[in-house]
Amino acid sequence: MNRRLSAAACSALVVAALTACAPEQSDVIPSRAAFSTASPLASTIPTASSETSGESVPQSITPITIDIDGTEYTGTLDTSRIAASFAAQLPLTLSFEDYGRQEKIAPLPTAPDTSDAPASSSAPVGAIAYYAPANSIVLYYASVGSFAGIMPIGTFDDPAGLQGITTDFTATIRIAD
Repeated sequence: MNRRLSAAACSALVVAALTACAPEQSDVIPSRAAFSTASPLASTIPTASSETSGESVPQSITPITIDIDGTEYTGTLDTSRIAASFAAQLPLTLSFEDYGRQEKIAPLPTAPDTSDAPASSSAPVGAIAYYAPANSIVLYYASVGSFAGIMPIGTFDDPAGLQGITTDFTATIRIAD
């Protein structure tokens, strides 16, 4: 009986100690993952790399326009170093072709800085990514699995409209006004 009381008393002390150390709800800061790129708060959250490295990395999401024969698609570039390096090259006029009935791909004149990019990633519908093995920018209108060299940098609207383009095309990508 004494052992059961001692174990119960010990458990109660541990729970009390842990509860006292837990932050109050108002002290909890949500992680970056808690904000989607559609959230107005997402553009105000500093990136970890800019907080720790002191290097110049954009602090907000960058709106872009993709102009294909007078039809404008809108999108955003995220706050990563690779997206900033790509944005520094804009405006760019690129020649796109369809690949695998899942994406439109165009070679870039200059490779962006990939120093903080993942080695591999997946690309959901509507993703903009840099594909390192081909030094290309990719607009995904179908979801692809995880592959080495895919480095997501943003999103664009109307993937179905892009899928409907059945021939090669030239597009101008620029930072939105």
